[in-house]
Amino acid sequence: MKSTKTQIKQILDANLNRVLEGIRVLEEIARFIYNDKHLTFSFKELRHEITAELKNLQLKPNLILSRDTDSDPIKFLNSKEETLRKGLYSIILSNSGRVKEALRVLEEFLKLLNIKSSRKIKSIRFRFYDLEKELTEKFPAKKEILSTPQLYPILDINFCKNIDNTIKILNKTKIKLLQLRAKNISDKIFYKTAKKLRRNLNRDTIFIINDRVDIALAVDADGVHLGQDDLDVKVVRNLIGERSIIGVSAENFSQIGKAVKDGADYIGFGPIYPTETKPDASDVKSLRKLKEISKRSPIPIAPIGGVKPEHTNNLLKNGGTLISVISSIFGSVNPENSIRKFNKELMNFIKMKGGK
Repeated sequence: MKSTKTQIKQILDANLNRVLEGIRVLEEIARFIYNDKHLTFSFKELRHEITAELKNLQLKPNLILSRDTDSDPIKFLNSKEETLRKGLYSIILSNSGRVKEALRVLEEFLKLLNIKSSRKIKSIRFRFYDLEKELTEKFPAKKEILSTPQLYPILDINFCKNIDNTIKILNKTKIKLLQLRAKNISDKIFYKTAKKLRRNLNRDTIFIINDRVDIALAVDADGVHLGQDDLDVKVVRNLIGERSIIGVSAENFSQIGKAVKDGADYIGFGPIYPTETKPDASDVKSLRKLKEISKRSPIPIAPIGGVKPEHTNNLLKNGGTLISVISSIFGSVNPENSIRKFNKELMNFIKMKGGK
């Protein structure tokens, strides 16, 4: 039977390791991804202060000797959340959480040994809150919009008769998410159109380029949407960076799993309804299939293919998040009216869901 003092040392040892490991992860993100010298130094300073505080109590050597990993009941326990990371933001949140929890544990149990050290850890905990906020604020808020029900118009240049008028409509209806697609169009026209959209869309509109990573980089788009025959997500991520959005078209669980593992931000799934927009589209998927894949996917689903305003509610109820539309908007006589119909259906769903 272990003594209470030994058990307390084991608790301190376990949580000291959690704190130092978690802060180190955040320190590396600040250093290598954001190249932020101030945050990097601040995280490093916290690590050293925590280590020095416990070393001054002459507990650090004894903490290691009190370690007993063989009898630790959670040594092989890994939750689904622990083994899955949805991207950089998920890593930041999970490690910030573990640091805050472990600091609180150190603070509480040090009260039994040295109240001065407990107070020191408390002050460090509050300093960490500020650093956490500073780091998370660096992550683009634009990605957060992907997890809430949105209309996701896909502007096919072949449907666009007047780009200036289209931009006016998109801005007037306050579209938050837009993809530009161009098939059988010269690179020069694609680039000029993309550049014009990037310059003239509302500043808070997220602008995605279909397929072409080079065009996305050239116009400073917010991300790209990739097909199964395009470059792998990992390759594209290295080119456009963690802050950019990457969507991937997928038709089955295997493709979705790979996209998620490689770091995609959302999945395009379809066609849900018959469509003439994409001649090479695969077989129509059912709402039941949409519901199945949405339950198994940790990232948002963008249902696409033949989507009309009256389909919106069923798509959202069955796990869709980003309602992707091409011809029902840009192929209609009145695109502005079509957008308003979709937005009305979205708002009705949100109100109904919020009222439950």
